[in-house]
Amino acid sequence: MLFRNWALMKYSVYFCLLLSQLPSSAFATDKYDLSTGYLLIPSVMVGNIKYTNLVVTLGEIISAGSSRPSSTAVSTIRPDTFNLKNGHLIIPAVVVGDKEYKNVRTTIEDVISYDDTGIKVADSGFNGEWYPEPYALFVAEDLPLTVRDGVTKTLDAGVELWGNFGPMEYWVLGTDASAALKLQSMYCARRVDQQHQTEEQCNDEQIRRRSQGNNYFENYLQIGLDAIKEDEPRGNTGVNGKREYGFQLIIGSAPWSVMNRTFRDGTWTPSGHLNTPLHEYWHVINFAHMSNLDSETGSATYKKPVSKTGPVWFTEGSAVYMASLGMAQLTSSGKLPRNIYGNFWNHWQHMREAMTNGMASKADYPNSDLGDYDYEIGRDAAYRLGAWGIAYLLHKVGSQDALLDIMLPNLESLGWERAFQVTFGLSSSEFYSEFEEFLKLSIDEQLKILPFFEGSH
Repeated sequence: MLFRNWALMKYSVYFCLLLSQLPSSAFATDKYDLSTGYLLIPSVMVGNIKYTNLVVTLGEIISAGSSRPSSTAVSTIRPDTFNLKNGHLIIPAVVVGDKEYKNVRTTIEDVISYDDTGIKVADSGFNGEWYPEPYALFVAEDLPLTVRDGVTKTLDAGVELWGNFGPMEYWVLGTDASAALKLQSMYCARRVDQQHQTEEQCNDEQIRRRSQGNNYFENYLQIGLDAIKEDEPRGNTGVNGKREYGFQLIIGSAPWSVMNRTFRDGTWTPSGHLNTPLHEYWHVINFAHMSNLDSETGSATYKKPVSKTGPVWFTEGSAVYMASLGMAQLTSSGKLPRNIYGNFWNHWQHMREAMTNGMASKADYPNSDLGDYDYEIGRDAAYRLGAWGIAYLLHKVGSQDALLDIMLPNLESLGWERAFQVTFGLSSSEFYSEFEEFLKLSIDEQLKILPFFEGSH
């Protein structure tokens, strides 16, 4: 029986005819038929089971997000999500008449039809679907309340903008060793509670990581301590795997931009702009579109195949660009506050600086192109010019949503290169050649491809 206790009703002859007359492209996004009251769902995730070609009638509409003309919408193959805990259906996008509605949450009254067999796939949250549960945030107790508030507001705004992906845990270290140790204990207690590890296994992992110089909590604590010692407000945050346990782990050092810590001449104050959570959350979104199961053994694994992730410039460049774009969208719309000077996030200035730094890195590697850079060779070029590569591609197809709606949902089934071609209409090697010509333009010409936001020029 599908979705607990819903009865399966006989499929109507009329609706069979309706389905047969619709083009296959109509099934890329949910479609609600006003004349029949039927919702057509191409696919839906129920835990780690995917059901396809559902026809249902709706119960209560819980909430609905933004809408836009369906003629301007980008079709997506993202599945719906059914939350077994509360019986809610999460619909990323649905076409109703001439409108597309995003982030619709509803209940189902009746299941009319669906393909007979559900398919067991990756763990929940690793099939490109929106995750039914909220993220979990843990902040070291020595940090001021502005940290929790700033990270929460930024992540919440990111979830509203892009959708809720996960499961995600976000851990923030401070600069106090005892607080860091307490946070580490909380982490192990959580692993035990979620049956990922025993307490002994988690503690042994921390000891092993310490011996390798790679203990999560100690390393990120030290980054904050070094910043104070060197009188420089720098830090680091990163996605630290855990796909093998069915969640994505983010850990970061003290985030000075939302703290009252004074550096240097005493004039430094919190900026009010904190784009790091959006950068890391974009990584979570990206990786949520790749199965966490080993293709040979079928068991959960921490590995992410390069054939799915693509090159470094794509993974890091997309995070840099989408975080900057997201901050511009969110501050200009009032979803996030302006900085302490009353300014919106300046997407153009951020990208101008990225071009300058990226080209400086590129100069160290003559005769190279974007595909040559990684974490060891041309790291800044991979991040900064990678961001410009994403900007170029999204401008080329005329949609800032192309990654989220087309590229990422196709990663698992097509692989990175083919998904790239489907999304942007050219191969990666052809793109690299085109992009080299773009890099020869003046910065004023390059900036013209960016979306305009108030305060971004």
